[in-house]
Amino acid sequence: MTRFQKYIKNTSFFLLVIFICIVAALEFHLISKTLFVVFVSGKLLATLQFLGGMYFNEKGLKKGNAGFMLYVLGGMGVRIFLNLAIILFLSTILKVTFNSFILVFFVFYVIFLIIELIYLAKYDERPKLVKEND
Repeated sequence: MTRFQKYIKNTSFFLLVIFICIVAALEFHLISKTLFVVFVSGKLLATLQFLGGMYFNEKGLKKGNAGFMLYVLGGMGVRIFLNLAIILFLSTILKVTFNSFILVFFVFYVIFLIIELIYLAKYDERPKLVKEND
């Protein structure tokens, strides 16, 4: 299993736990159905944004410095415009509670951004030098 697959597996487990907690809160009537839709849509949008970012990061890490910058910055631009379009769609067409949606999206966005930065900071493709004992 590659490092990328491990990150996706661990993140999927994290998302599953969050989703189970949200469904449990709905079942125990701690949140309304409208708030449930807001939670799920905000989490889903942030998750799609994260997966897109990880895809572009993984592609960029396999290229040189110029390729890395192209993939990562290009991926950021694509993700920003897609997020903007989806947020405008959800706020106008579906009439979700906008403040709650933005709060949920922002919280998950920050969590995923931290995970993404940790992934990039720990990435190291240099060959390991083996120390010889004389």
